[in-house]
Amino acid sequence: MIRVGFDATAAAWQGAGIGRAARSLLLAMLRRREPDIEWVVFYLGQRIARRFEESLADHGVIPSLIPVSPRLGFFLWQRLRAPIPVELFTGRLDLLHSPDFVLPFSFARRRVLTIHDLTYLSHPHTAEPRLRERLDRAVRRSIRSADRIHCVSAHTAGAVGELLDFDSDRIDVIYNGLDPELAAPPTPDAVDRFEELCLPDRFVLSVGTLQPRKNLLRTVRAVAELRSRGHDVGLVHVGANGWISDRDLASIDQIGREFLVRLGVVDDGLLRALYARAQALAAVSEAEGFLLPIIEAMAHSTPVVTANASCMPEIAGGAALLADPLDVESIANALERALEPGPDRKRRLAAGLARAGEFDWDRAARETLSSYRNVLD
Repeated sequence: MIRVGFDATAAAWQGAGIGRAARSLLLAMLRRREPDIEWVVFYLGQRIARRFEESLADHGVIPSLIPVSPRLGFFLWQRLRAPIPVELFTGRLDLLHSPDFVLPFSFARRRVLTIHDLTYLSHPHTAEPRLRERLDRAVRRSIRSADRIHCVSAHTAGAVGELLDFDSDRIDVIYNGLDPELAAPPTPDAVDRFEELCLPDRFVLSVGTLQPRKNLLRTVRAVAELRSRGHDVGLVHVGANGWISDRDLASIDQIGREFLVRLGVVDDGLLRALYARAQALAAVSEAEGFLLPIIEAMAHSTPVVTANASCMPEIAGGAALLADPLDVESIANALERALEPGPDRKRRLAAGLARAGEFDWDRAARETLSSYRNVLD
C-alpha cells in the first residue's frame, strides 16, 4: 500500500484558479478508488473547511487539519526553513504531492510538485514585488527537493526547464481538466438571477482576478474602440480584486464608465449563465500557465479571443481568435471578428466545443497517478 500525502491547502480555501484545479484533481483521483493507494489529505488552517471536508467524506477520506494559517506555514517552512516535518500530523508518507508551487518540509521518500506558471519571473512587472521575491526563493528551494515536477502546459514546462534549470526528463505535462459543473447549461434559477442583473443585451465577458497580468485595462480600451466603430456592446468582468494599482483601477472605471460592469466574485451557476449569454470571451492576459476560462467559454459555444502569447495558443488549440495582448487595436480587431455572424464563427464555435472536450479531469487523474507510480519505482 502506497501512502500518498496531498497538500490540499489551496483546495480547501481558494475558490477559483489553483484552488479549483487542486480540488478537481484530488476528487478525480479519489473517484478512481485505486486499491494500492492510501490517501493522506491534509491542509493548513485555523478552522475546519467544512464544504471541502464534506466533498472528501463522500470518498471516505477524513483530512488532517494542521492548525496554523497558510501564511504562517509559508513563513515557517519557506522563510525560516523550520525542519518541522509534515509527518508530525500525517504519519509516514511514501510520496508527498504539493499542487501549489512550494513543498512543505517532509521525510517522504518521493516528492512531487506542481508548477502552474512562472509569470512572476517571465513578466515580473505583473507581480507584486514583495510576493515575487518571496515566491521566487521558495519555488527555487522546493524544486531542489522535488523528484518530479508537474506542469499544466508545455509552455510552463519549457519555462521551468529554462528559467529554473530543471531537468526536462523529470517534468510531466499534465493539463487541467474542465469541470462538468461549469460546462453544463445554466439552470433556470441561474438564468433568472442573470436577468435580474439587467446587463447589456450584447456584452463581452472577462473572467479573472483583477490584477495587471489579466490585462483588463487594455480590454476595456479595446471595447471602447469597438463602440467607437458602432458596435453596441458592453463589457462584464467577473473576478475578485487582486493586486492592481489605484491608478489603473481608476482608468478602468473611467474608460468603461458607460459600458463596463464589474460583478466581482460570482458562483458557478451564475458564471455558467454569463458564459452562455456572452457574445464573446476576452481572455487576453499578458501571460498564463493554463487559463481555464478559455475552455469554459468554449464549452458554452462562446467565441473566444485570447492572446497570441504564453500558453494561450496551446490551450486554445486553433479554436480561438488570437490577438497581441499589448496592442489595443489588435484586441479590438479580434473581438470585432468574434462578433461577426457567419460560417467562420460557426466553425470556430464547433472547434471550440470539441477542444473543450479534450480537457478532462479523469485523464489528468490517470496521468498524475501514473507519475506517482513511476517516481516510486
